[in-house]
Parts: sequence; structure tokens; C-alpha cells
Amino acid sequence: GFEVAKRLKSDAGLREIPLVGITTLAMVGDRDRVLHAGFDGYVAKPIAPETFVNDIEAFLKPEKKGAPR
Repeated sequence: GFEVAKRLKSDAGLREIPLVGITTLAMVGDRDRVLHAGFDGYVAKPIAPETFVNDIEAFLKPEKKGAPR
């Protein structure tokens, strides 16, 4: 995931694709590591089905900078 993020964000034609990192075992520092690697957002499992679609859709909108992380 981190290598893919690095390559996508370094390509001018692909860097605008929103990337959301999803982790199985959330540990202290994971969110910062994921965002520093170039991801636009971070979601830790377990995922709440009732909010997951809205959380992901927030990253697909132009105003994604304010999206939940």
C-alpha cells in the first residue's frame, strides 16, 4: 500500500486520485504513518457499516480536505 501511494502521488496524472488507507489492527501512530505516506485518509477496522459509505464518499468530493480521518 505505501509503495503504491508513493508511486501514484509522484505521478502528475494520477496524484489527484484520493487514497484511503484501511488497516486491520490499528496501532498508535498508524494514522500519522498512513497520512505521511501520501494517503488522503485513514479508516481503522472494525468498520461501521452505517457510516463507511459516507466516510469514503467524503474523500471523493472536491472538498475532501475536511473529510473525516
